Amino acid sequence: MPLHGLPAALQGRGSGLMGVVGLVQSTTRVTNQDGVETTLLTYTLPASTMSRDGDSIFFEFYGDFSGAADTNLFIRLGGQPIFDSGAIDPAATVFSVTGRLIRKGAVLQAYFSSLVSNGISVNLGGEMTVDLTVDNDLVVSGLATGAASIALAGTYLTLYIVAP
Repeated sequence: MPLHGLPAALQGRGSGLMGVVGLVQSTTRVTNQDGVETTLLTYTLPASTMSRDGDSIFFEFYGDFSGAADTNLFIRLGGQPIFDSGAIDPAATVFSVTGRLIRKGAVLQAYFSSLVSNGISVNLGGEMTVDLTVDNDLVVSGLATGAASIALAGTYLTLYIVAP
């Protein structure tokens, strides 16, 4: 059974009551260490990929921090924040950020995101408005000051489609 509203390139990759599509899987390391917010990953979510209320995207990003200076990690969709760690001092440790974006309407979404690292936990949730009928960039960026750095080591995005 074809999945409603899925871009042609992704058709036929799911079946049954719910379609599941792996959008991105990457283990290419990207590092920030210059005191300026740097894009670590950009993925363009094609227009109408999330075409029905209840469609959702699960994301997981992992990597490592080094140094003990202030560090920030950000995730945005269509320029709207899904995650903002605030200034954290993670020292030298690994991290994982997971979350979900759920379509509630053509321009209304709920989001939930959480960072877990050694001794640090940041959880966020709320609603945002992004027009899903057009292409939107999902951007992960980081800001590390002084001798600190952020390395994004892996990326996983999975699209869950509500069956017609």
